[in-house]
Amino acid sequence: MVLNSPDPNNANDENPSLAHTESQVPWLKEQLNSDKLGTFTIHHHPIYNYDWSGIDAKLGPWETLYHTFNISANFAGHIHSYQRFSVEGIPYLSSATEEVYL
Repeated sequence: MVLNSPDPNNANDENPSLAHTESQVPWLKEQLNSDKLGTFTIHHHPIYNYDWSGIDAKLGPWETLYHTFNISANFAGHIHSYQRFSVEGIPYLSSATEEVYL
């Protein structure tokens, strides 16, 4: 599933906003609520980054659903280095070569 993390309503700011993330939660929940194997999510901004202490709170609603429905992995770009995290068994990968623009 591809999600739009930059908030298009912030004309001069391509960062996520909590309101924009929350607006996509009903659709995401419907997509994740299935018996599909191999569920992957991808978006431009990462939920985890080695520079942060914790998650990007603006993407927290997605993170909650990822663990509720036990996705297979999450992919993101934005950070211009390779990073990977394993959080409760879910791989989170960020890669400079994976810039995701929607």
